[in-house]
Amino acid sequence: MGNMINGSTFCRLFACLTVVCLVGGCRCTGTRSFNTNVTLSESAKKDRAGFPAVEVDVIGLTELELEDWKSQSINDYFNPQGTLRASTEHVTFKLGNDKTTDVLPKDNETWAKWQARGVMHLMALVNWPRPVTEETGKRRRLVIPLDCSRWDKKQTDLRLVVTSEGLRLDTQPLPPKK
Repeated sequence: MGNMINGSTFCRLFACLTVVCLVGGCRCTGTRSFNTNVTLSESAKKDRAGFPAVEVDVIGLTELELEDWKSQSINDYFNPQGTLRASTEHVTFKLGNDKTTDVLPKDNETWAKWQARGVMHLMALVNWPRPVTEETGKRRRLVIPLDCSRWDKKQTDLRLVVTSEGLRLDTQPLPPKK
């Protein structure tokens, strides 16, 4: 009987574990999938009149792939004669006058493929605005963390907007954990 825990000791132990979990944070690990919504803003609709559809590509990247992609030329990526875009697994959203919003649902099989590869970031690239300068080129790329510790548990959607200046993320992640 010396190894048995009495009710009072059990209650104290349970209370301590609960406090540790609440204070220390029972954290999620890995990544999350999101309904990824891409919308063409009113200003972009006006500014792109006469141009073909705006294309936004979303690419799932691992930590190792991320640095290479940050320095990748967006002009080279969208070059019709180039091979990079054709050889990259991505999802394309085509937006124009007839279709100003699109979504990649969080239950789409692409998310499962990305998670199986260990993807930790989404990179969104847009072939707008034109002409491309160094400054507008910077706004044509967004890196979005997928680490579940960076998002509120209730957050289910990512909202990307194509503006006259480039891409904007309307859904903001939490600051990185220190």
